[in-house]
Amino acid sequence: MVANSRLKLFSFLLALLVVLLTGFWLMNRSGLALPSDIKANINFKVVYPAKDYRIDNNSFQYLNEADTLLYKASAAGRIISMSQQPTPDNFDLEKVVQGASQTLTQGKGYTLINTKLGQAAITSFYSDKDLSKISQSAILESNGTLVTAQLLNEQSWSQADWEKFLNSLRLGK
Repeated sequence: MVANSRLKLFSFLLALLVVLLTGFWLMNRSGLALPSDIKANINFKVVYPAKDYRIDNNSFQYLNEADTLLYKASAAGRIISMSQQPTPDNFDLEKVVQGASQTLTQGKGYTLINTKLGQAAITSFYSDKDLSKISQSAILESNGTLVTAQLLNEQSWSQADWEKFLNSLRLGK
């Protein structure tokens, strides 16, 4: 009888340990399952959205000649195209977006915000023909990685939506 009780207690504790270890592993894994051939080529820290954003694992593409990683994420029916590469030497986010603002946004400007990973710029792109908005993008430099996130299909986010997305970003490899 005592042996049976000990066996039940041991089985219960073993099952509890397995559940706890599995939960710990799930909470601490990277969140980004890069294909092994791409992972082997990347020499910068990969940034990925967490929690509410679903990464399309079939969208990973690595442009070897440009040392650039591309993939798509989505949330609430919106698709975000992600582009990442090593940050160029002497990169100055504000100077870059000021120049781009004049040529790509018809001078309509940009917004700088602080995020958990660093300063980001949010900008919209406009049609040359009628100055209608084409899309929105955000640029972030963090820990040697230059990240561009662009909403596809003429989608638009509020500043709060961008802040939520940018603050969800995490560093991987």
